[in-house]
Amino acid sequence: MKIKLFTSIGLLALLHVLPATAATLGVSANVTPAGALYDYTYSFSVTGAGLALDNIYLGSDDLSPLNVAFTFDGAATSNWSWLGNDTPRNYLQFFSTNGSKLSAGDILGVKFASTFAPGSSQFAIGLDSSTATSSNQVTGVAGPSVVPEPASRWMLLVGALALLLRGAFFLRHPQQSI
Repeated sequence: MKIKLFTSIGLLALLHVLPATAATLGVSANVTPAGALYDYTYSFSVTGAGLALDNIYLGSDDLSPLNVAFTFDGAATSNWSWLGNDTPRNYLQFFSTNGSKLSAGDILGVKFASTFAPGSSQFAIGLDSSTATSSNQVTGVAGPSVVPEPASRWMLLVGALALLLRGAFFLRHPQQSI
């Protein structure tokens, strides 16, 4: 019994020395302004073995981007499509339409245009729908975001200040109206 216990302890102690290879989803994003729009270009890849993805979820506040185009390993493809979803939070779903999967060494390219400015608070995660296995979640991905413009924030602040001043005036002079 002690031999099994010591063997188990020894294997656990050596486990951190062995290199771990886990398949992970990688995302590269590029955003460029194009007039009133922003052009978003993404490269999704898998490193490591054992993960084959047929669905990629990208956080996006724009659920109807323009001119969505796909490439697979550098060649244009019509075997991937997309949907915009808002439950449980806003995201774009890129999915294979013919059973092809993104696995180690492959690159899925996605390009689209949006009127939404970029923010770096979006996410990406992959799914193998045949096994219900998900990839790691990548956070801090640049994507279309609803971000108030600085001028809008200033106007909100001025409006809130005006309401406070009006309220203070009525507290001091309850009989008068503005």
